[in-house]
Amino acid sequence: MFGLIIFVLLVIAITYGLFFLIFKGIWLLCKKHKNLWPLVLAGISTIVTMLALAALTAWGVMLILAPFLPMKQRWEEHPQPIYGLHAYTDPAYHFTLQLPDGMDYSEWIDFDGYSVKLGFNTNLVKKDQAGKGITGPLLFSLIIRQSKQVNPASPFSVLEKELLTQESQRRLTLQEHREIDINGYPGYYASGISHTNRGNVPLWLQAVYQNGVIVYVVSSEINNGNASSTSDARTLATSLQPALAPLLTESAGN
Repeated sequence: MFGLIIFVLLVIAITYGLFFLIFKGIWLLCKKHKNLWPLVLAGISTIVTMLALAALTAWGVMLILAPFLPMKQRWEEHPQPIYGLHAYTDPAYHFTLQLPDGMDYSEWIDFDGYSVKLGFNTNLVKKDQAGKGITGPLLFSLIIRQSKQVNPASPFSVLEKELLTQESQRRLTLQEHREIDINGYPGYYASGISHTNRGNVPLWLQAVYQNGVIVYVVSSEINNGNASSTSDARTLATSLQPALAPLLTESAGN
């Protein structure tokens, strides 16, 4: 924190110095030699610049945090931990999942041809009736919706190629990977261990192709680093079901 304060003060001093040199140069061109007005104008310009930077930073932070604010509001409205499976139907695209315990997701974050939701077990930020923090494995998940560059004849060919590439580069050890059927729609399932600088992380992935769109669910559980067939992360990923009505291609108000 002390280092941050020093850095901010240094930035302010440099900014003030630059403005002073600019205004001093203008004053000399006007054949005026007093430093009062260059000092005053440099101070005003520095304040305006710092306020503008602070406003821009605040706007950027809010833009980043905006998709997560509804999630925060939900866990503040329901501060007690949630246990057991509960059904989740996406309000925009109507695919369904079975969410374990306090699992919750952000709003959609849109990119070019992709939309992403980030989720984790919000029980870990809550307290029990005794006021103690909840402990347990960290369950987190991604939902990815791909609407561009999808090959209808082989919708999962790019995914499988990428998984095999990651395995060949020893970043991933695949345990299972295969195409499956999900309620009559093409699907894909994979599980394995991701190798990171901080250790091994078990991963599960399930995807479904419907009406030109692929929805992926990727989940992981940081516990003891071992993949388990009883893992909540596996339950979450493999619960993905397509929409009962063909709504994956257009938003329904989200």
